[in-house]
Amino acid sequence: MAFTGRATYDDFDSIYDDVTPDLIAMIARDETPLLDIIGDADYPALSTKHEWIEDTLNPNRFASQSQALIGDDTIDFPSNVILLVGDLLRAESSNERMLVTAVNGAEATVTRGYGGTTQEDIADGQIINILGNAALEGGEAGMSLERARTRCSAYSQIFTKTVKVSGTAASVKIYGTPQDEYNYQLQLRLREALRDLENTLVNGVGPAGTPQGSDTVRRTIHGIDAQIVANVAQHTGNGLDESELNAMMKQLWDAGSKNVDVMLVNGIQKRAISSLIMDGRGYYADDSVLKNMVGVYESDFGIVRVVLCRWVAEDQILFLDSNRMKVLPVKGRAFHHKPLAGTGDYLLGQVVGEYVLEFRNENAHGKITGLPTS
Repeated sequence: MAFTGRATYDDFDSIYDDVTPDLIAMIARDETPLLDIIGDADYPALSTKHEWIEDTLNPNRFASQSQALIGDDTIDFPSNVILLVGDLLRAESSNERMLVTAVNGAEATVTRGYGGTTQEDIADGQIINILGNAALEGGEAGMSLERARTRCSAYSQIFTKTVKVSGTAASVKIYGTPQDEYNYQLQLRLREALRDLENTLVNGVGPAGTPQGSDTVRRTIHGIDAQIVANVAQHTGNGLDESELNAMMKQLWDAGSKNVDVMLVNGIQKRAISSLIMDGRGYYADDSVLKNMVGVYESDFGIVRVVLCRWVAEDQILFLDSNRMKVLPVKGRAFHHKPLAGTGDYLLGQVVGEYVLEFRNENAHGKITGLPTS
């Protein structure tokens, strides 16, 4: 569904009457591919500070905090992980199983070589999987495992464009325009405002201080690129390699994200992705069309659309779960035309809109940076 700028269940005042949905939908399809993918939000933001709640399951894997050599019977684990007596453990790339027999702070005492498996050294930082807990028959209930929910928030940004046309220009017929000059300029400014909204969603950053804004500090959207920090891969070597795309998809899958459906790229990286298939292409003598375009990337860890967006940095590829993103207008503040009082022989008005980005579960998204740009 094309992005119209409105919330589905917002109340529509007469302020929207002179900017038709058909016009906005046309602009969204032509100029704002990311907004078109996200579509309209189900609800508007009710404040300049928009809040939502995020939750997560308890981790079932962690990185070893110190070496555990053969014969050592303790495992150190990070503070965000809960280990219980009876948990069965297995380190990555190891056939050894371990059973937790006691927990003291961030240190677990384990039975090494559990079940007749062979002990193996565990390196610092090696991933250890928590297979599950083996409870005793008739045993008491264990400790509660609930986690505190995370309260997240984002601030809105106001987008404006001014329209000013002389009384004469507004009255005469100007060649090349099907309507009067004021409405023609209004459409152009609206198109620019939507373009700026998408550009800001990708590249914007919030102020270093006073994010709520003030009479001297402007509220700005903290964009997608700035928010992705957990899953970032730095490109090394020469050109883009398909294994990098698959590696990022695996990294996101390992983090628990299984619905990444958009790979947002600029023109340079779109060509680089399309060129990955060229060496394996074959053509027949009667082929008259050369096709070199990858629109969908099907990896071992999911299927994603490769979407061309001119606002993504030239050295980046963004991996996004579009279902975890919403662009909400502040209630009653979707893009609209606001006539202004003039003091002379001209028509004056503004295109005004105020929007906020709801970017859920940052670690469900990723990016590759440092890619070649030529």
